[in-house]
Amino acid sequence: MTGAMALGALVVPVAHAEDRSVRPVAADPVGDLKITDFTVRGGKETVVGLQGKSVEATFTAEHPGGLWFVTGGLWRGASYAEADREQWMYVPEESDPLNCERVTSTKVKCVVKIFANPNAREARYDLDDANAGKWNFALEATDHGEMSAGTLTNYATHYLKRAARLSVDATPEPVRRGANLTVKGALSRVSWDKQWYAGFAADQVKLQFKKRGGTWQTVKTVAADSRGRVKATVKASSDGHYRFTYGGSTTTGGVNSSADFVDVR
Repeated sequence: MTGAMALGALVVPVAHAEDRSVRPVAADPVGDLKITDFTVRGGKETVVGLQGKSVEATFTAEHPGGLWFVTGGLWRGASYAEADREQWMYVPEESDPLNCERVTSTKVKCVVKIFANPNAREARYDLDDANAGKWNFALEATDHGEMSAGTLTNYATHYLKRAARLSVDATPEPVRRGANLTVKGALSRVSWDKQWYAGFAADQVKLQFKKRGGTWQTVKTVAADSRGRVKATVKASSDGHYRFTYGGSTTTGGVNSSADFVDVR
């Protein structure tokens, strides 16, 4: 088989992508493999809860000798050769196998699906709590002579983060103008290991307020205790909504609570 059909059938989707949504041209000094316009979710991080998440990635690959297949993935560890965690390609059964199209005789453009799974059966390929954070992206390619067209072991980085939840409850309701209003909530984070959400401590949880037709404004910053509980007290001044928001970290995704409307009389 030759041409776009053979290439499309053999190109395997690239695993989780990097946070720099468009990288400069990168070339392997031996294989002359070039990757451009590499992006996953527009450069956004990937936040995973209890279920696996499929994400779309796009890139353009080029090699003077043409390309027979391109494969890649995310890895963590001391080195690419000795990676202790990997997230490789996953092709959903219902997806079109022709994920790439030929641009020229030496260049292809790919739109592929990647999958991060906290429920994998093989420990090396699952997501566990200790490995939330930054991963390295590697890409390998083979030319039409089935020889290596280059390996980029540290082409990019991408963050796989644990999902968080946040609740809010303001009391009393309704409240008199000028009286104290107490807003409580709970911050929790998924454990990929145990497959549930548990409370966790965080220093920067913000209480925000929004008047009718207005925008959210931060009125206080509080800390969640070791069980994830948050509490803030403010003076009730006007009707509006209250919410808690957590900006996230290198291992945990950010989250906003729902909004709780308070009637001030």
